[in-house]
Amino acid sequence: MSAVPNARRRGLLALLAALALAVGACSGSSATTGPGGATKAPGATDAPAASVDNGAAAGDGLAGAAAKLGGISSYKFKMTMQGGSYGSLLSVFGGSGATGDAAFVLSGTVVTAPEKASDVSFGGMRIVSIGGFDYMDISGTGTFYKSASKGNSMADSFSPATMFGSSVGSSTAGYTKVASESKNGVNADHYSADKAALGQYSKTLDATATKWTADVWVATQGGYPVSTAIIGSDDSGKVVFQLVFDITNINDSSNNVTAPTTLG
Repeated sequence: MSAVPNARRRGLLALLAALALAVGACSGSSATTGPGGATKAPGATDAPAASVDNGAAAGDGLAGAAAKLGGISSYKFKMTMQGGSYGSLLSVFGGSGATGDAAFVLSGTVVTAPEKASDVSFGGMRIVSIGGFDYMDISGTGTFYKSASKGNSMADSFSPATMFGSSVGSSTAGYTKVASESKNGVNADHYSADKAALGQYSKTLDATATKWTADVWVATQGGYPVSTAIIGSDDSGKVVFQLVFDITNINDSSNNVTAPTTLG
């Protein structure tokens, strides 16, 4: 492997680490995404392996939701980030319209069993993590550079579990259940943030936003987040901050991740 790819890889690692830290820093709550309380989460048509207290008036059903994503055997996701303290960092990754003010889209496949693996694309780049290694296609050429992940995949920093933990975290009292409805093909409990919680987002996520909405959908069976939409707009109605993600294809047999074979 040449010195140039090594240098680019080290630079990408540093940028990923900086963005992960910035995402954590913009959290208005304490994140808890550890394995405690994780259960085998069912797909939309599976028999329930866990249940959520649907009678909770406040956000009790959100507690531990991020960790419960680890109980799903596999899923696909799409996430949109924009603005906030990490907005300016997104522009370094390139891609269409990737500036500090523009939305930045990540998408991928996550497998948790029988072997943890993920395949995530963003900003013209792709990271495949499997078997204890990260495979990075830095410039979208289809050639990957391999490095040991040492138990912590780079893609984990941008996973829905991480983002949910840093945006909602363990402080869920500001969310109230408003409905039970279908979301992304899954029966879910819909929670909305109250005025106090939205005010906290204004202080910690993006001071330029004057109007906030925050909604979370948690699977009724399994207790994992199906969708999250935290959006801040300015006085003109322009969206200046958003953290939006959707989980789909839950436990779908087509959710496969394989190690790339074209290596640089």
